[in-house]
Amino acid sequence: MKKLLIFAKIKELMEIGQRVNISPYLTHLSDWVTGEIIEIEDNPYRGTVISAKDDKGCIYWGEQDYFTLAI
Repeated sequence: MKKLLIFAKIKELMEIGQRVNISPYLTHLSDWVTGEIIEIEDNPYRGTVISAKDDKGCIYWGEQDYFTLAI
């Protein structure tokens, strides 16, 4: 029997209250913005959707791919 190797993108586990970097694709700014996760939604059409608020109070939301955990 042959073994098949399957490579999958491992998603970071994110929780409400964590600090994240938000992609310029969502913010329409030139650099990544740091914010805090305020909501996590399991959307059947778009996958995991994250909502995050930055230090200025702006809220950005999008697929989990547009967020990375802040160090």
